[in-house]
Amino acid sequence: MIKRLSIALVALLLLTGASGYGLHVYYKDRIFNPSPDRPDASLVPFPVETVSIETPDGLALNAWWHAPLAGEETILYLHGNSKSIGKYTRGTAPLVEAGYGVLMLEYRGYGGNPGALSDDAS
Repeated sequence: MIKRLSIALVALLLLTGASGYGLHVYYKDRIFNPSPDRPDASLVPFPVETVSIETPDGLALNAWWHAPLAGEETILYLHGNSKSIGKYTRGTAPLVEAGYGVLMLEYRGYGGNPGALSDDAS
């Protein structure tokens, strides 16, 4: 029994790395699923303007902007951990139809943007 437990522990350490780095790399591959291609704004079913948002560390990140109708609010749309903003226009189209403005942000490393994927909140 102890021998089996020792073998399992050694296998776990080899799989994840003694520092946990291996498990972290595996985790990141499973959590983040970016599309490396820049989405085509001309394929969006409503008019959008491609804008660039500069980060504090100097990266220029692609985003799409649709202005609101007079007196309406703007919704910040964050697409989640997969693909790019080009895959989520079906979810934003009803907001645009209702007159809201929509700012669809694209993350670092997604949709042709520079930078690296990270879950570091600091």
